[in-house]
Amino acid sequence: MQWIKKWWKNFKDFFWGLFIFDLYRATLEEKVKYEEVMNIVLLGELLGIPLMNSTVTLRLLPYLFPKLKKWKQNQLREKDITEFVPEVH
Repeated sequence: MQWIKKWWKNFKDFFWGLFIFDLYRATLEEKVKYEEVMNIVLLGELLGIPLMNSTVTLRLLPYLFPKLKKWKQNQLREKDITEFVPEVH
């Protein structure tokens, strides 16, 4: 019975990777892009550059402010050229 569960898990993992993994990674990349845009808008608002309606920004600020510090650190981090090269399988 144990080998059936292990086989079924391997079977599901294989087909998940075959059909859904690329879609999953593309979705995560799009999520990161949208988060970066929101962080740029919020940073602009904090610096006094009006990019969005102030009431909308004030409503979003409590949810997105904790991510803003991490985003600023990530933007200031020194980047290597190999980070921009796509993964080779």
